[in-house]
Amino acid sequence: MGVSTCVVLKAMWLAKMLIEAQAILPFLGVIWNLGTDTLKCCTDMGTLTCETKITKRLILAIVQKIFDPMGLLTPATLLPKLLIQHLWKMKIAWDSELSPNDVNVFLKWFRDLYILKDVTLSRCMIINSTSELHVFVDASKEAYAACVFVRSMFKSDVKVVGRTFVWLRESPEYWPLGETPGDSEEVELEMKKLKVVNIDLSRDAPPWHLYAISDYNKMIRVFSWILRFVNNFTLLNGKCKDSELSQSEIENSEKKLIRLVQSYYLPDAKSSNYIETCIDDEGILRVKTKILNRDDERSFLYPILLPEKCELTKLLIRDVHKKNCHAGIQMMQCLLRERYWIIRARKAIKNVLYNCIFCKRFKVKSLSSEPTPLPPDRVTDCAPFEIVGIDLAGPLFLKDGRKVWIKKKLCLLARYTVLFILNLLIP
Repeated sequence: MGVSTCVVLKAMWLAKMLIEAQAILPFLGVIWNLGTDTLKCCTDMGTLTCETKITKRLILAIVQKIFDPMGLLTPATLLPKLLIQHLWKMKIAWDSELSPNDVNVFLKWFRDLYILKDVTLSRCMIINSTSELHVFVDASKEAYAACVFVRSMFKSDVKVVGRTFVWLRESPEYWPLGETPGDSEEVELEMKKLKVVNIDLSRDAPPWHLYAISDYNKMIRVFSWILRFVNNFTLLNGKCKDSELSQSEIENSEKKLIRLVQSYYLPDAKSSNYIETCIDDEGILRVKTKILNRDDERSFLYPILLPEKCELTKLLIRDVHKKNCHAGIQMMQCLLRERYWIIRARKAIKNVLYNCIFCKRFKVKSLSSEPTPLPPDRVTDCAPFEIVGIDLAGPLFLKDGRKVWIKKKLCLLARYTVLFILNLLIP
């Protein structure tokens, strides 16, 4: 009876130990599975609705929710950190709406966050005496990373464990999925892990941005060449244009670029209460001014509406500023007002002129030095006529025919003057 009781108690004790071994214990912000001795991070970020406005403040808040004190999820959090760094360089405000490209990059990363819940890392790796650990480090302009390999020694040859990172530079269709051991579920799980690690390496090159061009005319010409390429690509008769850009093509490209900027930055300008707008025959949003009865050009009576924080507006202000000999703020407002109506124009012009290197160079204050003291001869007390100046006037002719001269002696201290008559010019 005692033996059987001990067996029962032993079985109960083993079952209790097994349950406790499979328990999950939070440790330093991560989840520690005691049964499998693996670590996992909690990445429950919630959901985003269609009405959610993607801003720099929202991105920073979501990134900071990922508590990763051990740095296990650093590769997965690299993309939003680089995006925040890019927004800082572009001087995007905290609550301003981001560009569609930046929004797509963030949403793609946010949709893939659920994969992190399936990523587990072994807490301990036992290395035999015949195994070696190799670490490779590489860096780029955005970040740096390390890759660890286990080099196992065999009787016949040397085998490197984990060739996964070699595939990452190729497109997904070239990854050797058929050679991956295990069933389809294991393959899918491994692909998810690869997607987390390679969250940014397999992405295509970034699209063309206006920020890469610093000249207004060059930007219009580049956009004109892009439109010509699109038109040549869609032609059916095969007669492509290969000559230089015409004036009409450049003007049409400028108008199309203005329409694109207005549709993106000013979608609600037509229903604004503080400004009355209209759309002309070319689809460009213009402002109705109070001088419509004036006999003047249409571009002056109906100026083009442009946003303040737009790269096109900045390049336009910079171009007008250079063409008019680096004019000031008041002059720039008058020049731009002839064709364009910029929202908060004075502030936009002031920001562009503040970054003008040429204007900074000529407006810089000259170096000032301490005044030097006067020499001792200038500050020493002197008697009258000790320092004098002498001058002669003449000759003058007397009645008897003789010549005389007038000697003028001036005291440089008291300004006294004494006149003498000289008969001869002999010292």
